[in-house]
Amino acid sequence: MQRRHFLAGTLAAGTTALTKGAPGASGGFSPCLNEATTMDAPFEKDCEAYSAAGFRRIELWFPKLRTQGFKPPQVETLLRRHGLTPVSACASGACLGQQNGSVETCLPDFDQNFEMAQALSVPRYVIFSAVGQHSTQEDYRAAVERFVKIAERAARYKVRIALEFIARSSLFGSLLSSLQLLREAAQPNAGVCLDTFHFFAGVSKFEDLQALRPGEVEHVHFHDAPGSIPREILQDSDRVPPGQGAIPLKQITAALERIGYTGNLSTELFGSRYQKGDPFSVAKTCYQALQPYCEA
Repeated sequence: MQRRHFLAGTLAAGTTALTKGAPGASGGFSPCLNEATTMDAPFEKDCEAYSAAGFRRIELWFPKLRTQGFKPPQVETLLRRHGLTPVSACASGACLGQQNGSVETCLPDFDQNFEMAQALSVPRYVIFSAVGQHSTQEDYRAAVERFVKIAERAARYKVRIALEFIARSSLFGSLLSSLQLLREAAQPNAGVCLDTFHFFAGVSKFEDLQALRPGEVEHVHFHDAPGSIPREILQDSDRVPPGQGAIPLKQITAALERIGYTGNLSTELFGSRYQKGDPFSVAKTCYQALQPYCEA
């Protein structure tokens, strides 16, 4: 598929801007920590550690909560006790590609997650597309209809969708193709989840940030990656806290400021030294790393 041909038309023509994500701190961004970062820690320790580090916003990892046996009332109690607000939740994939069968087979799983989000007053839910097989233009066209069904389903629960593009996915593996999907689908409760790792490790270019319009960024996964590893072989486990790698993150925050985004910068790390580390130390490291980017 010719990337230039695929992107022609929609990005140039333009459609109505999508609804803007929830605002954060006045004049800046809000620091947030994704629970994947401390995956092996008990949820109650996540809450205690995040709050002690200074975080007031948390991105929940629903499979972790379920595995540890937490029900929404218990989650709410712990969040309230530690002064934490859930601003997003992760995540579902494998439904935008036709290779995975009918989208209807995925809807029960989405219903379960959207229902949980609604019960916890989580405003947005992340979905992603990680397709390894070859994709065609027909796959991209079909994905728009599939995305509309998912977004409409989320709207029943008053949940917004944050679409995360995945580096090296053959279906929506870049910022521009994700924006095209969102503009063609034209769902008022959907926007892009801009993940700095996938932006840097994939085929997106920094000039692509100029294509962003106000209201199109729903959520941001914000972390860094080492420059010593070739981009082509970067793995999720290589992620490091903001400012400790080679990604020019200030270019990204400048683009976000240009479109008026004042939402969350959520750090999501997968390396074992974080996921298996002391959650208090990890949370403190992440909070301090985010501060230079979140100051007004």
